[in-house]
Amino acid sequence: MISTLSRYFSRNSFALAAAVLLASCAYGPVVVDDYAEAASYEELIAGVPDDSELNAAIDKNVLRVMTPGEQVAGWSTSGTDLDTVVEAASGGWDGNVLRFTRANEVSYGSDRDFAQYFGDGYTVYPVLGPQTAFDQRGDGLVFGLIRIGEGVWFESVKREEKQGNAGCSSTGAQSARLFANRPYASLSKLEKSLLAAFVAAAGRDDVTVCSLGEEVGEGRYRSRYFMPDGRRLPVFDREAPQVGIVARSELARSIGS
Repeated sequence: MISTLSRYFSRNSFALAAAVLLASCAYGPVVVDDYAEAASYEELIAGVPDDSELNAAIDKNVLRVMTPGEQVAGWSTSGTDLDTVVEAASGGWDGNVLRFTRANEVSYGSDRDFAQYFGDGYTVYPVLGPQTAFDQRGDGLVFGLIRIGEGVWFESVKREEKQGNAGCSSTGAQSARLFANRPYASLSKLEKSLLAAFVAAAGRDDVTVCSLGEEVGEGRYRSRYFMPDGRRLPVFDREAPQVGIVARSELARSIGS
């Protein structure tokens, strides 16, 4: 499968304080062709690991977004642990999730998987790793859900480690899967390109990034990003999404069935 880098699309969504969706900043801006040779979701997923042009474009973009800035003293205690914000909200994690928004982009973070929100109209496509990982909870596991397009959602699970108020995790995923209620042929060129980028991202382990919350208004936060040694990540900070807490019932309505 041949792909070409056609343009950059600024895609930046994160989840659950430890940047569950780091891949969206590091990899989402890479836009490739429409995978015309693929006839299905399965073919796209299977072809991405061997797509040398896509992975070369990702390598270049990783260098762009991962260029560190100055070192910040006391960085890990300077912000807010968003996990504790959700835990303190009415209903805690049982009733709420984190929502990350930037322009028309949306993603969610949770302490558990999202399968219960996808009805019989959705088909599940395994992408990476043991799918039993989505049945687990605790032990530092964090779950992220990214909206690729109408009726197409990408879920990943990874493990985070705490440094003060910050959550630190790698850019790769332990496991990943796709939920879709649309035929592959109905996806736009951009949707196919973004899906390919996230599939590629799930299998990579380029760097560990730490994030914490910064309150910008009542109940509203933005994420700030650092290397584990306390150096800032200016590109991540500049493109950071707005973060808020929403009820799980609202998440269910946004997904539909």
